[in-house]
Amino acid sequence: MEKTFPCPYCEKEFRYESQFEIHQRTHTGERPFKCSICNKGFMQPSDVRVHERIHTGEKPYKCLICHQRFTHDSTLKCHQRIHTKERPFECPVCAQKFSHKGNLNVHRRIHSGAKPYTCSVCHRSFRQLGTFKRHERNHSKTTPQ
Repeated sequence: MEKTFPCPYCEKEFRYESQFEIHQRTHTGERPFKCSICNKGFMQPSDVRVHERIHTGEKPYKCLICHQRFTHDSTLKCHQRIHTKERPFECPVCAQKFSHKGNLNVHRRIHSGAKPYTCSVCHRSFRQLGTFKRHERNHSKTTPQ
C-alpha cells in the first residue's frame, strides 16, 4: 500500500509530499513565492513565472488559425472554440450550449431568477456584471443645470 499524505483541514489525500505541501497553502494562506516586479505572492514557483508575463508582455501561446497570441495555454484553448464552434457547456434546464463556462453560469440565472448585482443608489438588480456597471455609470453622470 502506498503512503499518502492526508490533509488535516479537509478530506483530501495526496500521493506526493510536494503536492500536499502546496495544498496546505490553500488553508494557511501562505504565498512564499514573490513576483520580482510587484511583490505579489504565489503558492508555487510556476505561478510566479506565469504571472510575470503580465509585466513582460510575453505571450508564448499562438493560435495556429488566426495567429493571435496569449499569455496562458488555457486562454488559447478557450479562444480556439471560436474557430471550432465547439460548445461544451450545456444548460441542464433548456439544453442551450455555450463555448465558455462563465457564459453558461450567467445564462443559468435566467432560469433561477438570480440577479446578484444590486445598485446602491436605486436598488435595481441585474443578472450580469457588465449591465450593472453600465447602469451605475448613468448615476455618476451629472445632470446639466
